[in-house]
Amino acid sequence: MEGGAGVSGAPAGGTGGNAGTNTGGNAGSDAGAPMGQLVASAEILDEIAVDNTNIYYASSALMKLPKTGGTSSSLADELILGLAIDESNAYFGVVGISDDLMRVPLVGGTPSVVAATPGAVILSIAVGPSDVYWSDLNSGVRRAPKSGGVATTLSDATPVGIDVDAAYLYWADCGAGEIRRLPLAGGGAETVAKGDPCLAKVKVDATSVYWAEVNTATILKAPLAGGTTQVLVPQSSSLGQIALDEANLYFGDTRGVIQRVAKPGGPPTNVAAGPADSAVLEIAVDATHVYWVAKPVTGAKVLMRAPK
Repeated sequence: MEGGAGVSGAPAGGTGGNAGTNTGGNAGSDAGAPMGQLVASAEILDEIAVDNTNIYYASSALMKLPKTGGTSSSLADELILGLAIDESNAYFGVVGISDDLMRVPLVGGTPSVVAATPGAVILSIAVGPSDVYWSDLNSGVRRAPKSGGVATTLSDATPVGIDVDAAYLYWADCGAGEIRRLPLAGGGAETVAKGDPCLAKVKVDATSVYWAEVNTATILKAPLAGGTTQVLVPQSSSLGQIALDEANLYFGDTRGVIQRVAKPGGPPTNVAAGPADSAVLEIAVDATHVYWVAKPVTGAKVLMRAPK
């Protein structure tokens, strides 16, 4: 289903029929950070994911927008919670009558049910080699085959963020204040690190697990197998959203500023800014840019991007 016409030739410009408006212009800046580019705006604008060619985001539908600009399109006419992609599909939770976990081809097509999850409140999704994993506020940490099947509960924790690598599934247990992991091949869960009772997003790379603590506004890391916890960013004013590339961790604060910090540690650096005093709600990165969703003090939410 085609959306409205975008700004011709504008990087990452376009409007979706359900996705609000987009000028391809710039937003305000704060704290000396360069201005980010406005990609889209809408009253409902929450999840975000990127691949080599497109930006995927949740408005009143699941939208796809070419990074080079042009026309956006609707992949699924659903109100969604949670979003993750692999090389072929987008995976998302439906808000509504079914509350199912679903998938849709990235090239477009008919959405299909991955697992029936009645009553689910899906907060985060991660995609492994053969399974999809998600955190459900009502049912804990869950798994189902990517091809579709019965949902299996792996933990009855109170999870928020979730991520996966080739060997383990990781999640933030907000109730216990712990970072936990579970072998994909089977076995018991183990604690990687302990922290604040309210943990948010979790990300992993080849050596470490990274997470944000909402109550303390602190961003931390620990070795994958457990060990000494390192504070990367104390008192960041972050709402818990983080993203990784090969060298840096990216986060947003309540001023609307996107910052990065080197994975080994060091002082944060301003990358870009959106509307002044906007709360950064979601963040993602690719090889060259950082993308984020922010809520200004007044008006609609905005989807922004800027060079890293």
